Amino acid sequence: MTKEFKKDHASAGSLSQLRDGENLQIAAGRLTGPHGVRGEIKLLPFFPDAFASLVGHTLLIESDKNSSVTQKKIVSIRGGERPIVKLEGIDSPEEARLICPATALAPLKLMPPLPEGKYYYEQIVGLPVVNLEGEPLGRLAGFFSAGEKDVWQIKTADGGELLLPCIPETLKKVDLSKGEIVMEPMEEF
Repeated sequence: MTKEFKKDHASAGSLSQLRDGENLQIAAGRLTGPHGVRGEIKLLPFFPDAFASLVGHTLLIESDKNSSVTQKKIVSIRGGERPIVKLEGIDSPEEARLICPATALAPLKLMPPLPEGKYYYEQIVGLPVVNLEGEPLGRLAGFFSAGEKDVWQIKTADGGELLLPCIPETLKKVDLSKGEIVMEPMEEF
């Protein structure tokens, strides 16, 4: 699985609050700080192609300062790799500083579709993980990169952690409609 997500954008608590079936919010980028004197904000997009289509839409803004979540409409966006965004109601650098740094979350329905077999982080973290027989292994808590492959961290019911490489031998199926992941732990040598 190639990384079509960012792992360091929001706390697990806020993700569970924002995971509401059809209203799933995807971390689309980071608002890093003010730009200029009109309240514009520097943006670090996680999915650069997505932001042009988000102009005119309301996003959730999760501030790092106090974990507050507010709704802001994107008025405009300009620039290339490091775009500048204008949010409704933010009209000065002082107002921009009040919410930055922050994560901008967009509804899944507004995000670009990913290729078959690829998922946004928020779609799969927190899902139950079962083996081929349907027995629970735990819940996907996150993942990290280990060389060329990702390792999936599964939190077990007893509070332990199961680490499985994300390779065809272990990852059998991600079933978003059923809300579960099927993995088969490798035999230990």
